[in-house]
Amino acid sequence: MSEEFNMIQAPPEVSSYGKFVGFIEYGGKPAVFDYTNMRQTNLVDLWVLEVGGEWSRTSLFLKPCQLHLVDNDIDLSVEGTTQDGEVILAPIPLISPYYIIFYDLQKNDMSKVWIRGIPEHWFSKNDSNLRFFFKLMDKSGESILHLET
Repeated sequence: MSEEFNMIQAPPEVSSYGKFVGFIEYGGKPAVFDYTNMRQTNLVDLWVLEVGGEWSRTSLFLKPCQLHLVDNDIDLSVEGTTQDGEVILAPIPLISPYYIIFYDLQKNDMSKVWIRGIPEHWFSKNDSNLRFFFKLMDKSGESILHLET
């Protein structure tokens, strides 16, 4: 068997930003979530790789009533997407109290979820690279059921 791999070039407009760009899946397609200007202009760009290798761009403006959810002093990292297509943003480095932000691209809506139960001594480490990795279940209310035969 053989496998062919092709390099995909990021859109030139986002390739130099680096820090505030995340790769996600959107509608079953590779996408670039560019939140470089989120705090300054309330703007988020979503670049989706279309059939044929062309990038399409959609610009989303955050609702003014949701700007308080994004702390200007905290950097955020894209941690992936939910099954519902919400982008998961988490603060870096690890801060107390810990939270994650869900950004629903379809509704252009954002919500902050506080995570409780993390031992307080984890936050006192002097390692700026310390991160909290997590796996999320979808918020749809469905649960996993293990069946034995």
